[in-house]
Amino acid sequence: MSSDSPPEDALAPGRDADDAPQDEAQEFESPPWEQLEVALRLDSWEARFDAVAAVRRLASFERGLADAPSDLFAHLTREATDLRSKASRHALDCVAACIIAGAAPADADVDALADALLKRSVHDLRFVAEAGRRALHAVAGTGDVR
Repeated sequence: MSSDSPPEDALAPGRDADDAPQDEAQEFESPPWEQLEVALRLDSWEARFDAVAAVRRLASFERGLADAPSDLFAHLTREATDLRSKASRHALDCVAACIIAGAAPADADVDALADALLKRSVHDLRFVAEAGRRALHAVAGTGDVR
C-alpha cells in the first residue's frame, strides 16, 4: 500500500484506494496588483470588499506587498470609513495585516489613516471598535509609520 493511500479500514467494502476521495482543495491564486487596484476603485462595494480580502491575504499569507500600489492605504482608509460596518471592519483588519507585513502608508496618507483608525477605535459597534484598536495596536507595535 502506498504512503498516500488511505488505510484499509477507511475504504468502504468493494472500494479500493483508487476510489477513495481525494483532497480537492486547491491553492487560491490572488489576482495581480493591477486587477486589485482597479477593483479598489470600483463603485461596487462587493468588488472592493473582495479586493480588500485579497490584499489582506497577500499581506498575511502570500507573496507580500512589495508590488503594492503607492495609494493602497488611501484606498484602505476610504474602506475603513465606509458606512457598511462589515466592510469597515474588514478594511481595518487589512490595514493591520499590511502594517504587520511591513508596508507603510505614503506620507500624504498618514494623517487620514490615523484619523480613521482613531475614530473607528471608539465606534458604537463593538466589533468595528475592536478592529480599529487592532489596527492602532499594529501601528503602535511596529514603531513609527514614517
